This record gives sequence, structure tokens and C-alpha cells, in this order.
Amino acid sequence: MNVLLTGHGKLGTPLAQRLVAIGHKVRVLSPGHVEQDHPWEVALGWLEDFNAVRGAMDGCELVIHNAAHHATECDPSDHGRFIASNVTGTANVLAAALAGQVRHVIHISSGSVLGTSLSADEIEAAGRARIVRDDDPIDPRDIYEASKAAAELLARFYRQRHGLSVTALRPGWFPREGDLADHEFVWRLLSHCVWVGDVISAVLRAIDSPAQGEFLIHAATPFVEADAPGLLADPAGVLRKYYPDEMEWWAAQNHPTPAIRWWSDITPAREQLGYEPKLNFPQAVARLRGGQSPWPTAGVQIAR
Repeated sequence: MNVLLTGHGKLGTPLAQRLVAIGHKVRVLSPGHVEQDHPWEVALGWLEDFNAVRGAMDGCELVIHNAAHHATECDPSDHGRFIASNVTGTANVLAAALAGQVRHVIHISSGSVLGTSLSADEIEAAGRARIVRDDDPIDPRDIYEASKAAAELLARFYRQRHGLSVTALRPGWFPREGDLADHEFVWRLLSHCVWVGDVISAVLRAIDSPAQGEFLIHAATPFVEADAPGLLADPAGVLRKYYPDEMEWWAAQNHPTPAIRWWSDITPAREQLGYEPKLNFPQAVARLRGGQSPWPTAGVQIAR
């Protein structure tokens, strides 16, 4: 299949590699593609330029819209960049896909559009962790989240009003190795982190699935509603119910067990897309215990 992928980087580059490896012909749209030896075509251009987007999409049956403006600090003077890239850019991608009669669009959104960055004070005042679901109301807390929420609403508009086939994936944070200490990454798989290889797996599932809508893409957790108070007050006690051996090892290493303030329900992605994350807390702990990095490369097969 001919695929247009917008953006590269920590998701786009390994995703492009995987798409090529399984037989797709990939074109990457980027304003500054730096990789030299790559098995995909490059179209230089900005998302804000409709003609550049439309030209890059020529001949493509599938669009994976991954490019977005990110920032760790949301400076008010930078708000225009979020709107230009994440909102106007997404509108251009969707309009070009409709004009070009693209078969399907996969939009890489963010789980943060649901307000999963609720302050610790708010959650602790409630006395219980929060379960986040796909049908929760959109509740952005900063300009990045607001711009991603607006982009997702545009995708929904084009799907519902124009009949464009669009699937929006809402991944958690997929940090690079070194962004966190190994044990921090493993613990955060219980809440807001996900392995980039599982995000790629979700994209591949979305290519093959007729399901449309919005889907949270996170690591799997065993928690139920009754665990919510304990995840704040005694997370280690809750985890020992589900992973006694792993938690015995964790305690022996003196790794911390901070409060788990929220977790995601990935049931819709599992049932409708066939998504099944491979790197969850027990698999990541097993890698640590075996002397391996808990950050496998995107192509690694992980034993379940």
C-alpha cells in the first residue's frame, strides 16, 4: 500500500521502518528530514501549507498523521505554533485526504486530551485513583492538549460530516531510553507510559481494522474500580495482589512505589482493533531481572 506518514522522530522513524519492512511503500512528509540512508521517499514541506500536504499525498491510499508540535514548557508566546501545526496542519491533512479520496486516515492523537494531567491535589482530594476511558469528556489542561483536542475534533468532524474514514489513536507517553530511570519507566507502565513498539503495533492494527473512532493506547493493567483508593494509599499492596513475585523482587531492589493516580481502560482498542500490548509491568520487570534494558527496540519480540 502507498502510505503518507507525516513527521519523523521517536515514533515516525521506527514506524516508517516497520511499514517498509512489511511491504508498504512509504512517503514521509517533513520540513526537515535528517536521516540520510532510508528506504522511504521524502517530501519536504510544512503541514501549514495545504498545497504541500496535498502534493505529498498524491497517489497514497493511507495517511498516518503523526506530526505535531510538542513542548515541555508551554510558553504563551509559543501558542501560535501549537495552533498552526496541530490544528491548521491537521485540518490540511484531513481536507487533502478527502479531496484525494484517501482510503483511510490514522490520526495520532494523545491520551492527554481527556485531562489525564489532572493535578495530584485534585485526585488526592477525591481519595481515589481515576480510571480513564475513551468516552470521557475531552478536558485539556494546557495549550498542547487543547491543540490536540481540537485536532481530534476536526478528525471526528470529517468522519461524521464528510464520511472520511478516520481512526484516532490516543497513546500514552512513549519516552526514549534515558528520559527516565529504568525502574521509573517500568512503574509508569502502570499508568501513563507505553512502549513505542506497542504504539506501532496499534497503528498496524488500525490499518487492518475497519473500526473507527478514538482509542486509548497504553500498557495493560489489571486494575478494577475497587482498587482505586488503594492505588493512592497503598499501591504496593494493590500490586502484590496481581504480581506477588514481581513485587517481592521490586521491594528487594528498594525501588519506590509512588501513588498511581490514574490508569487507562484499553478495552475498546483490544476488542475493536485487536490491540494487545506486549510490554506491560510484568514483562518489563522480567527484563530488568534478567539484566536487560526494559526499553526494547521497536522490532523486538517480547515473550508473554
